[in-house]
Amino acid sequence: MIHFRNHDYQNSYEEEIEHRLWRFTDKAGLPETEFFDAQLAATFGDLCAAIRSYEKDAEGCIWHDHQKAHIPPEWANEQENRFEEAVEKMNKAATKIWEAFGQFVKTARVRLKIEHEAEPPITVEAKREESLSRTDLDLFRKYVAHFVPDGQVINFLKHHDMAVPFHETCIEPLWKYSDIWRGPKYEFLSPELELARTAFDKKIREFVAILVIETAPSHIPNFYTMDFKDSEYRPEKLAAQKILNNLSTDAAQAYEDFYRAGKRLFRNEKIDSGNE
Repeated sequence: MIHFRNHDYQNSYEEEIEHRLWRFTDKAGLPETEFFDAQLAATFGDLCAAIRSYEKDAEGCIWHDHQKAHIPPEWANEQENRFEEAVEKMNKAATKIWEAFGQFVKTARVRLKIEHEAEPPITVEAKREESLSRTDLDLFRKYVAHFVPDGQVINFLKHHDMAVPFHETCIEPLWKYSDIWRGPKYEFLSPELELARTAFDKKIREFVAILVIETAPSHIPNFYTMDFKDSEYRPEKLAAQKILNNLSTDAAQAYEDFYRAGKRLFRNEKIDSGNE
């Protein structure tokens, strides 16, 4: 973040700065980045908005070459002050990111301190409940480790148009889940969490069942396709595309509801860890 406080956009900078922002915005829409605390959620939303505004401005001002990002220096020779205007725009956009980040950090320090001080004493009953939930926490971590490490699977379900070929890595976790994750070993003791898992499980299996029928390996290595050749003469393909797109969107939404249920239940625990 220091870059956005100190950098003058008259000068070039490492392209990795832009890549980090892209990775951030890819994950910012996932449920694991949501906050229960209203003030934290609001300031985090302001930070996300500032970053997206910066990215929008950068699309028209920043060029990339040889791992460097910069405003084209040849713009300085144009009569319309194009270079100076671009520098001013990007400097302002970067400042907004720094200010929003600072406000988010200040809010987090205050709100997390308040939450910590407000925690009640640990009772015998609380210890018993914590012991009972440990099994659920370990299992929930396995679900998160399987589906969310880089957000690829959930983003695929949310955004991919099934008419477009896709890489096998997007669906390998779905195949594995459908084939292996069955039975009481993968069920939760918490009624709320188990209800959310059941809804998610149903949607995933419906999607995979149709996916197996409607897709096949592409001529491109490691890709799968619905084979949309001559699709205008094959209305059944268009119907299958619509069904798969709807099912994948529903599955992503059901997973996010499941994740939120776990996040509420284990709000004082780190949940983004664990192995399959």
